[in-house]
Amino acid sequence: MGYHTEFRGVLEFTVELTASQLAFLSQFLGADCREHPEWNNEDEEICYIDLRLTQDCKGIEWNDEAESTYGMVEAINLIITQMKKEVPNFGLKGEMFAQGENFGDFWKIIIKNGKAKSIDID
Repeated sequence: MGYHTEFRGVLEFTVELTASQLAFLSQFLGADCREHPEWNNEDEEICYIDLRLTQDCKGIEWNDEAESTYGMVEAINLIITQMKKEVPNFGLKGEMFAQGENFGDFWKIIIKNGKAKSIDID
C-alpha cells in the first residue's frame, strides 16, 4: 500500500460521445497501462488509470475504490491523446481537487490548452 491521494471533481467531455465512443473510452478506464504498449505510455508514473465514467456518462471522475493513485495528470493526458484518435474533437473541461494524506498536500488539476496540468493551491 502506497501514499493515498483523494480526488474530487468531474472532467466533462467537451463534445457529446456516442455509445461506441463511450465504449472505446471505457477500455482505458481502470486499465493497467503496463499491459498496453500500443498506448505509447512512456511515463513510468502511470500504472492504473483510476478513473471512471460519471453516472450521466458526460465526463470522468476519480474511481474512489482505487487503493493508491499515481500519475493522475499523466493518465488524463493519455486518455485525451488516445481519445483524439477516435474522436478528433474530443476534449475535457473542468477541474479536480487533490488531497494527499499529509497535512498541506493539496493541489488541483485543470485542463489548459487541451491538456491536464497540475497547479498548486495557494
